Amino acid sequence: MAYRSRRNKSKSSCKKNYKSASDGRVKSNRRRRSLKTRVNSGGYRQFKDKKNGKWVLTHRRVAEKKVGGKIYAGREVHHIDGDKTNNKRSNLLVVSKEAHRRIHKKKQ
Repeated sequence: MAYRSRRNKSKSSCKKNYKSASDGRVKSNRRRRSLKTRVNSGGYRQFKDKKNGKWVLTHRRVAEKKVGGKIYAGREVHHIDGDKTNNKRSNLLVVSKEAHRRIHKKKQ
């Protein structure tokens, strides 16, 4: 009998291949190393998903790990201290789009 892989080849392989540390770094499950990141034009840190070759927003991946699942449409990740590159779990908050707009409106 031939060996068959039981891996779920879902749309988002990112969740299985990477884990996030509490300090905001993303590590490869395979090599157990922190991944290289870049800062995009919007000021957010990203890492490259090796499986599909796409750049993934690090703060969203860390927030998914914090809440234990996918961040659904209509929800956004807020950086509590306002630093877009600070992706520590304690600094991220998943909120509705409306609540996120109110938070930033108060700061102005």
